[in-house]
Amino acid sequence: MELAHSLLLNEEAYNQLGGFQKAEFIFEWLQFLEKLLPVTSRADIRENQKKLVEQLTSLLNNSPGPPTRRLLAKNLAVIYSTGDTFSVYQTIDKCNELIRSKDDSPSYLPTKLAAVVCLGYLYKKLGRILGNSFTDTVGNVLKAMKNAESQGRYEIMLSLQNILNGLGAAAIPCHRDIYKAARSCLTDRSMAVRCAAAKCLLELQDEAVFMWTTDLDSVVTLCFKSFEGSNYDVRLAVSKLLGTVLARALTSKPTTASTKHNFRRISLEEVMELLGTGFLRGSCGFLRASGDMLKGTSSVSRDVRVGITQAYVVFVSTLGAQWLERNFSAFLSHILELVSQSHPKAVQSPLDALGCRRCVSFILRATVGGLLGEKAQIAAAKEICQAIWKLKKVVDAAMSDSNLETRLNTTDVTASQHVLVCALQELGSLIQGLGTTAAPLLQDSSTGPAVVQHHLPRILLLWKCIFPSSPKDLETEKSRGDSFTWQVTLEGRAGALCGSFCAVLKELVADLTVSDSQIDASTFLLPPLCHESDLVLLGPLLQETDHRFIEEQLLLGSNIAGGSLEYDPYSIYEKAGKGDSVPKPLPPALSVISAAARLFGVMFSHIAESHRLQVLEQLLNAIKQTKGSRQQIVQLHVVAALSTSLKHLAHCKGSLGSEEVRRSALALVMGALESNSPLLRCAAAECLARLAQVVSDSAFTAGLAQVSFDKLKSARDVVSRTGHSLALGCLYRYLGGIGSTQHLNACVGILYTLSQDSTSPDVQAWALHSLSLIVDLAGPLYHVHVEPTLSLVLMLLLTVPPAYAEVHQSLGRCLNTLITTLGPELQDVNIREIGLEGALLGLLDKELDQRLCQDIKETLTHMLTSMAVEKLSFWLKLCKDVLAASADFNTVASVDTTQEEETAKVDDAAVLTPDSDERFHPFRNPRWSTRVFAAECVCKIISQCENAGNAHFDITLAQERKQRDSRDDFLVLHLGDLVRMAFMAATDHSDQLRLSGLQTLQIVVRKFAAVPEPEFPGHVILEQYQANVCSAWIASGVVSDLNDLRRVHQLLVSSLVKVQAGKEAQNQQYNESTSTMEILAVLKAWAEVYIVAVEKQKNQSDAHNHCLKIANSAEESYRDVTFSASGLLDLVQADIGTLSKLWLAALQDFALLTLPSEYASQLPAEGGTFYTAETIENARPHYYNSWALILYATALWLTSTGFIVVDPDEGVTNLSRPVTPTTMCQDSSTRPLVKSPEDVNTDRFHLILGISVEFLCSPRSDAAMEDIIACLRALQALLDIPWPRSKIGGDQELGVELLNVLHRLILTRESPDIQLAALEVVRLILFAAQEHVKEKRRSAEVDDGAAEKETLPEFGEGKDTGGLVPGKSLVFATLELCVCILVRQLPQLNPKLTCSPAVQPGKHLLLSEDGSRLVAAALVILSDVPAICSPEGSVSVLPTILYLITGVLKETAVKLRDGQLPLVVAASLQALKGLLSSPMARAEKSRTAWTDLLRRALVTVLDCWDQDKELQELDEVSLLTAITVFVMSTTPEVTTVECLQERCIEKFKVTLDSKDPVVQYKCYQLLHSIFQHPNKTVSYPYIHSLAPSIVGKLQETEKAKPENAAELQVIQEGIKVVTALTATAEEEHRAHLVACFLPILISFLLDENALVSATNSAKNLHEFALQNLMQIGPQYSSVFKKLMASSPTLKARLESAVKGNQESIKVKTNKHVKNPGKSSSIQLKTNFL
Repeated sequence: MELAHSLLLNEEAYNQLGGFQKAEFIFEWLQFLEKLLPVTSRADIRENQKKLVEQLTSLLNNSPGPPTRRLLAKNLAVIYSTGDTFSVYQTIDKCNELIRSKDDSPSYLPTKLAAVVCLGYLYKKLGRILGNSFTDTVGNVLKAMKNAESQGRYEIMLSLQNILNGLGAAAIPCHRDIYKAARSCLTDRSMAVRCAAAKCLLELQDEAVFMWTTDLDSVVTLCFKSFEGSNYDVRLAVSKLLGTVLARALTSKPTTASTKHNFRRISLEEVMELLGTGFLRGSCGFLRASGDMLKGTSSVSRDVRVGITQAYVVFVSTLGAQWLERNFSAFLSHILELVSQSHPKAVQSPLDALGCRRCVSFILRATVGGLLGEKAQIAAAKEICQAIWKLKKVVDAAMSDSNLETRLNTTDVTASQHVLVCALQELGSLIQGLGTTAAPLLQDSSTGPAVVQHHLPRILLLWKCIFPSSPKDLETEKSRGDSFTWQVTLEGRAGALCGSFCAVLKELVADLTVSDSQIDASTFLLPPLCHESDLVLLGPLLQETDHRFIEEQLLLGSNIAGGSLEYDPYSIYEKAGKGDSVPKPLPPALSVISAAARLFGVMFSHIAESHRLQVLEQLLNAIKQTKGSRQQIVQLHVVAALSTSLKHLAHCKGSLGSEEVRRSALALVMGALESNSPLLRCAAAECLARLAQVVSDSAFTAGLAQVSFDKLKSARDVVSRTGHSLALGCLYRYLGGIGSTQHLNACVGILYTLSQDSTSPDVQAWALHSLSLIVDLAGPLYHVHVEPTLSLVLMLLLTVPPAYAEVHQSLGRCLNTLITTLGPELQDVNIREIGLEGALLGLLDKELDQRLCQDIKETLTHMLTSMAVEKLSFWLKLCKDVLAASADFNTVASVDTTQEEETAKVDDAAVLTPDSDERFHPFRNPRWSTRVFAAECVCKIISQCENAGNAHFDITLAQERKQRDSRDDFLVLHLGDLVRMAFMAATDHSDQLRLSGLQTLQIVVRKFAAVPEPEFPGHVILEQYQANVCSAWIASGVVSDLNDLRRVHQLLVSSLVKVQAGKEAQNQQYNESTSTMEILAVLKAWAEVYIVAVEKQKNQSDAHNHCLKIANSAEESYRDVTFSASGLLDLVQADIGTLSKLWLAALQDFALLTLPSEYASQLPAEGGTFYTAETIENARPHYYNSWALILYATALWLTSTGFIVVDPDEGVTNLSRPVTPTTMCQDSSTRPLVKSPEDVNTDRFHLILGISVEFLCSPRSDAAMEDIIACLRALQALLDIPWPRSKIGGDQELGVELLNVLHRLILTRESPDIQLAALEVVRLILFAAQEHVKEKRRSAEVDDGAAEKETLPEFGEGKDTGGLVPGKSLVFATLELCVCILVRQLPQLNPKLTCSPAVQPGKHLLLSEDGSRLVAAALVILSDVPAICSPEGSVSVLPTILYLITGVLKETAVKLRDGQLPLVVAASLQALKGLLSSPMARAEKSRTAWTDLLRRALVTVLDCWDQDKELQELDEVSLLTAITVFVMSTTPEVTTVECLQERCIEKFKVTLDSKDPVVQYKCYQLLHSIFQHPNKTVSYPYIHSLAPSIVGKLQETEKAKPENAAELQVIQEGIKVVTALTATAEEEHRAHLVACFLPILISFLLDENALVSATNSAKNLHEFALQNLMQIGPQYSSVFKKLMASSPTLKARLESAVKGNQESIKVKTNKHVKNPGKSSSIQLKTNFL
């Protein structure tokens, strides 16, 4: 297909292809041409125009399919509009000639249709450029339409629409002719032609004034007639035409003198009368004196009424929200009048009344709910309330006792009730949609338990009467019979129930098979039994469309009106069904059938097999005894019942029975599979698949498939072909035994054939849908069929007419499943349409379908995630435009800035006051839900920017990069907009929006709290917005002034006082759930402030030490920060006593609310501290939102007290509510008045630990990362002090359980922050166990005395045997967890993976920063493990620990550019040192084993050096350091083995010869340590082998002076090593060593002349050597004097160097005298050195 990507058609490649491939090639070329032409220069197009036009026009004769002919027409139009137009008339003439052709064969039809389409697009694109040629073209097209079939009429109407669009007013001469043709097509038998005619007339009315003036009545009547017998698409198209024409008639004014003369003015009342007449009288509504109409015997067609209902909505939507606001009173009056007593014919029967009510409710919901903003909706609600009040007075008067004589005539009352239902339903929907914004409409919003409370005494009395009233009555009842009597009674009752079982089933069968039933309940019974994806085959009416509420009635029979409230008034208390905005209970007859089918499904699975067979045969006979429509109704009931039975059997994994039972069930299903009802066929196919699932026999399933195969091969009727083709797909849904390739090939082959049956679109649609199911469910087996299926789909897309929408939908589903099967290769996710985001947001605001709203939100979220950072300004402006509407509803709260400077007032006002100019607000009056979503989008944008780089939160860096490239954009540059958006949302009237605004403000504060203000050093950028803060503001550290801190602190204190007041003082306008939310929000805010205050104080000493090193100007700023941190904590400490009790109470509540349902009986009857028993479900979400921070704060408080402070009132009720945290769940008679401190502490400890473990065991998938981290930090705080650690250390099972929970958390959460926090808790648990083991050992030693230590029992895991029990061992659990961390970061550590091709042996890894921190934390834990083991236990775990530590070292010891050790290497060396220093290495019982294992580990380190020689990546310094750690930290017997010692020395020798000065320097440092080892057997071999080499290198330095700082550093370190050797050498060798060393030092000295011109490195070496000489000379004076006397040259050099050094000091001193101002700085630096 790449050959098709050229400007001109590649005819050579095209001619080499086969038939269908040619069509595909042409389509590919035309698609490419459509993208290429707009970006091709005009000159290139003109150069190739002639050839291009020839190639395109020649394609007209190739029978192009629908998509091909449209692309062909579009490209031709673009060529002529961009290039020359000289040959366009020839093209038009050719198209007209093709249309005039007398060839009426089917093969020539695509050519004619292509010519028609080309004419439409040419005139649409070129318009008036084509002059008057359009008259001939229009005439020719209209003439062709007279003999055209439906496809031709369809395309001609669309082509005329395009011609009218392009010509505009120039087409006036043809308007009447087109209007006449379109009128006939608007009532065409083809629904697609009607839709096309409606689109044509909609285009025509733009310029044809007569349509909405003189011919308005005619157009309206025509639309009414078009609604008759219409489908959903026709009603949408025609209602759009009718509504638009009427809106145009109402608003248009005459523009010229000629139009003024014939212009007919129409009023709103007349428009309403036209629509109302059609609604009440149908398409014959203008025949005012019709006899049937006058007699009231005629009824309006439902589809006409539904179509007019949609036209009402289009009419109002076209006029807009402002028009509706101004005219709402008149509009509401007219709409409600449609179901009032003024028009009794509309409600003359229950069916008509219900239909009309639904239509009226739909009009109100779609206009009032869909168009008006919240402010206008409240005004509309008030209007509706006035209407309800008037109607209520009429009804009350009619039903009053004083009106008894007229009370029997209730016609007016009944009619008024219909109006009341519509008005009340819309009022309820408005209040539900407005949420808390509707507060002005309501006097008291308390609901639920508060209402029931008044009836509680009567309910309790009834319950009480059921049981014996006293123990005496109970005993009397018991004595009425012995146990045998009671047993007989109960068994008799059970037998009676079983006996009635058969009777009940018999009654159910009678209900299901009643022969005189005329009600077709398929629309209600079958959809729940069909698979949701199969319902799309049955058209849009069974799907969730915008018009489902009114369109649903068109599916029903003439005697069913649908669900309505009068059938079951109690349903108003129940939750509405899925997709329903209001309850819609079924009529009693349908309810009985539905209930019977459900009950049959349950009972059928519990009867004997023989009885099942009888029941199924009875059902079969009942179907055979009926005929026609009655048979279909019985069949429908039976299939519903059987499908429910099979569903229940599958759920409980039951068996259907013997072969006879299966055969009978199959006969019932097969009959329905060939029913005339598409819905029944769909349900039967699903039932057949469920039958295969229940039988679960591959032979039976294969037999079912074979029956369908045979039927599809022989049957030619649409019913059989559709039913059995769907059956094949449904069988694959439940699979059974047809998973083989033979069955798959057979299914695919048959469905391929059926999908190409162009004589029946229904067969094509059902076959393609079934094919999509098989593609989706066959899995890898389908891969061999992918290419043929793609070819089939493409061929059908190119040939199926667009009017067959159902076929195209099935093609879309088939293509979608193919994409899912193949992965993302076929997907195109580039969204480039400008303004699509805004359009989707606008649609979200107007849309009422919740499912579609969710889809829009997901789409926008995906777009935001992909593009928000690149289009930052665009997205922020979009969100700002939506949120700015908050000001439309309320005045922004004023800001108290009385203590701020005037400039600050201006800044705050500019940021926090929304714009009032409506020109900047493209979203007019968006709903609160849309604004909440916009606030959530702002939070997501901040999160995306956080992942994109630091520049988004660094004002200085952002400004610098913005100056370099003005196209760059950064979030910090929009900080004012962020604060403004958050504040606008946080001050709205909607509670939900306020919460979202506060959350947004909190996120903004947290992310920008540390960003400094570059223009004002010592201040942060957020300070200018600090007038509008709450707990998030305080917690951020933005506030540095104590007065500001106290002022905001008072807000929290006042809220805390309100919480302390308890339930009685709560504002009665809130219900109990809202009070819970408010209390927990206050406690959470305090918790957050306390957490930040404690953490800041904890870091204060480090900050103080850091600040001592900075300039004086910054110290003042630091003092402010320090004062703020301590001041904040002081403010909180004043209330910590109260807060701690409230926090504990909230945690107690939360612990109870998280108990499993089986412990519900343990919950307090009266509720918890902050919730009541009645509101328990509503309270749970509020606790889930607050508990984590409260838990962390409580743990910090307990840590600060050290678990030693106990409230003297503990255990006594000290809150206003009856339950306190320490007395909950205890019976009053057994509750102790005062608990011991130990008991109180234990309760608190287990409360925090229990909540944490319960949450961390299985955190919900939507659990916030912040909650998990807060929970882990709470555990860290808890284990930071001794008493809780003693509890954990002394309970090994508890420790193991905690480690297992943390292990699971690490496995399921990939966040590095979570894993690091978990590892810190692991470390503390291990530390607790270490303390416990140490304490036991110490106690044993004290008790038994030091003399008997040999007989002391072994403490620690492993005991005397060294065995560790998985599941009970703390050591084992720790190792498991650490191995998990290490292997996930370094897969090479897993022995099972070392041979895997995915792991390259010897390839070193550079871990990420997070990965390095995780590995380092795990290594620290590993090194501590032996401390909790017995000597024998330590021997068991040591090989594993050594393997892991050395393995990490081996895999990560990579050279870094700066010469630094990688973090992981440093951690592994530290862990190695800790491990080697373990007391177990020296303990008597384990010393031998440890020595052997440590030697092996050293060999491993040495071996990895040898293995990695060729990689050139190895960091020699890391391995040398590891060797040094072994040498220095182990007992001498480990490293003094001759072979090991020689290998270690050899490594140092090799490294000393390195050309890298950094490596040499590190090597000298390490040898310096080894040379000073206290044990001579360790140090001397290294000194003897390596010291001469070091001295030799120093001697060579005289010839090659250091050229840079690195080389200088090596020489200086070498001097230090030799100096140390001199000090440690034996007395007899020391003089010789000094005599060798002094000449080396003197050789580094420079004379007076050389010192002036020497490099910095040489000067520094000179000074360093001279300093060492001054120290060594006096120490070894005899050797020094002897050397000077024997070597005059050395003496002269030394004296010259000393003299030069003195002169240099004098010069420096003089400079200091001349410039005394710098003396202090120089002196400080000198002192520092």
